[in-house]
Amino acid sequence: MDTLILTPRQNKNTFHLEVEQAVIVPSTKAKDKPIGKTEFRSRVKEVKRYLSNNFGGYTAVKGVGGYYSKGKGLIQEDVVKVVSFSERDRYKKNKQALIKKLGSWRKKWGQEAMGYEHEGDLYYFKKGIEKPRKISPATRRKLLANLRKARRIKAIKMRRRK
Repeated sequence: MDTLILTPRQNKNTFHLEVEQAVIVPSTKAKDKPIGKTEFRSRVKEVKRYLSNNFGGYTAVKGVGGYYSKGKGLIQEDVVKVVSFSERDRYKKNKQALIKKLGSWRKKWGQEAMGYEHEGDLYYFKKGIEKPRKISPATRRKLLANLRKARRIKAIKMRRRK
């Protein structure tokens, strides 16, 4: 991936928000039932406020999402993807609170899982994420090594496509 090269003067007048993340706000509740427009707007507003307060700002994009339900087949719903960029230190400081918040939104909104995008990868937070568990330093190192390896492979594939 190319890095933006700036002159010293440009660099002096620029700041870089390195971490990209997004919360996918659903317009359904338990058992694939649609919610009202007022409740949906309230959910979106809550996510916007949370991301702004903890990461500095947001951009909201309306869209349509879908998934397969065993009982009903293809379910299509309106969604809003609330995107936030932040500095790495601010992200690290607020990451665990965000994970906990995703779990509470999942529970509050009657979702099987909450969609969360981080650096272009999509994660679904399911039941139990409200209480993050401690991991050993050895497990953490192994997870980080696997993540770095996956990112290197992804970068190689992207270069090959060009």
